[in-house]
Amino acid sequence: MAQLTCELCGSTNFVKKDGLFVCESCGTKYSVEEARALMAQPQLTCDLCGSTDFVKEGGNFVCQKCGAKYSVEDARAMTSGTPAPAPAPAGDPLQLNSIADFNPSAVNPGVLGAAAVNNYACQAFQLLIGDFKKLQHPSEKALDDLVEKTREVLMLLDGAGRLDPNDHVLDLLIYDNADEIVDCVDSLQYYEKDAEGKFRSRFKLGINSALKIPGQRDSWKALAEPHLEAIRQLWLETHPAEAQERENLYQQTLPLQQELAALKEEKSSHGFFDFSGKREVKDRMKPYQEELNSLNSQISKIDRMAENYAEDLMRELQTACIRLNF
Repeated sequence: MAQLTCELCGSTNFVKKDGLFVCESCGTKYSVEEARALMAQPQLTCDLCGSTDFVKEGGNFVCQKCGAKYSVEDARAMTSGTPAPAPAPAGDPLQLNSIADFNPSAVNPGVLGAAAVNNYACQAFQLLIGDFKKLQHPSEKALDDLVEKTREVLMLLDGAGRLDPNDHVLDLLIYDNADEIVDCVDSLQYYEKDAEGKFRSRFKLGINSALKIPGQRDSWKALAEPHLEAIRQLWLETHPAEAQERENLYQQTLPLQQELAALKEEKSSHGFFDFSGKREVKDRMKPYQEELNSLNSQISKIDRMAENYAEDLMRELQTACIRLNF
């Protein structure tokens, strides 16, 4: 949206008085013709999303579409055609200062390593979600743009997680991050105006499918499970007493499962309307089910100890690797 901007002080705050536009900041007066000429100058255009819809907030020009912020100096340089001063080169090429710096095509996982790529991708998503949440009423288009960028983040994480299939702790952390990202985006809402002009929030259906990367068949949890299982086995190897207890409990479940399988077949052999016969078999199944549930509960308790071990290992890794938690 083109704005009338004072040539002397850069203010956009004007009042109309006696047929003239008067700058409230410095008092400069413009005729209608002069104001039209100023309004005809190049518009401020967001270099992230191409929008020309801006509002001024807190001394910055804020894009209403994607939330990008521009200082007054940057806005003047962009509308006058004079390039803004180039930022000083960053010491770390993987350090992102804004989402505009995100360039997944320039990232080579094989050269940088899985941990560095994980951190780069997570930084990018933190910036993406931060910019999205700054929007007061994000549109469906803004959410679609976020989904598109998020897919690029997930592709980087997928590449990082496949570099070393034996680095189970790091790969588990990477796939957990990917799953956290999908859950975060799936919970977002966009806004539409109703017939009365009021904003109404909407959940967008199919985001999980839209976030799938090319060739993805398994969920991120499914990709993480083999790494979690490898860590469980490592824990059991270093805790022989618990490992033996778990094996003993598991062996006790086998005859119970066989009995229940046989009883289920007997139950299904009764006719559809033979309710008393089905009920009698069901009553005989109860003690087996209760004992099996008790054994499985004890096995789960040991498994949780192994999962806590995996959690501790990932917590130690967080000193060098970003782990997302929304």
